[in-house]
Amino acid sequence: MEQKEFRETRRVPPYVSFVTLTNFVEKLRKLESLPGKIDRSQHVAFKLSGSTAAQLHSALIFIGLLDEQDRPTEKLRKLVSSEGTEACWRTLFEETYRDILARPDISPDRATLGQLEEEFRSVYGVRAASVLEKCLTFYIRMAEEAGISHPHVRAIRSVTRKTAQRPMRRTKWPSAAVPATTPEAETREATDRLEGRYQGLREIPVALGIDKTWYLWADSEFGEEDLKAFQDIVGIILSRQIMKRQTK
Repeated sequence: MEQKEFRETRRVPPYVSFVTLTNFVEKLRKLESLPGKIDRSQHVAFKLSGSTAAQLHSALIFIGLLDEQDRPTEKLRKLVSSEGTEACWRTLFEETYRDILARPDISPDRATLGQLEEEFRSVYGVRAASVLEKCLTFYIRMAEEAGISHPHVRAIRSVTRKTAQRPMRRTKWPSAAVPATTPEAETREATDRLEGRYQGLREIPVALGIDKTWYLWADSEFGEEDLKAFQDIVGIILSRQIMKRQTK
């Protein structure tokens, strides 16, 4: 089970802020020695929020700075001791994104933003526009730190947001279909909007100790700990609502 979770985490490219990663490395440099394990307790000690810590941890594993037991690797030791030299970042960048860089037409001096978007979707399975934007931003920032430029990539944020805000496609029903004013047509239109809105997400049943069944839509990064935290928060809110009703 642990190996499976590690492989899944390794599959998702970094989408944490690159500054968060470099700040974390700087904090490690100030320590007398690297900790034997970098887990949740270490992130808490560095005052990282839960979501940021999870994204950073995923990035550390993907880049190969931590092994599957959350232990610092030789790559992390070299990065900490090198004080972030360009050569060190270049080695990490080329190893991290070797699946993409192996393509001649995706080389940094030739790749366009559209090509990178397609490759990240194809190679890493990134579907959500917001996550894709963050993945590409991290990719470009890491390349810059490595002294590698992408002359044909401009305005990642504006392009991906434009794609994300594109009007949802609606099915054009044939003329013989039920008129748009009927409940059946409205249901079809609502279903089509729902499928567009939740594309790339998965439906997770949520048990909250009440009669109704709740469902949560989340991407592949939403794990068991996130689900438990969500259940705890909603459970507290529901308990407070019940107490308020009983006191009235």
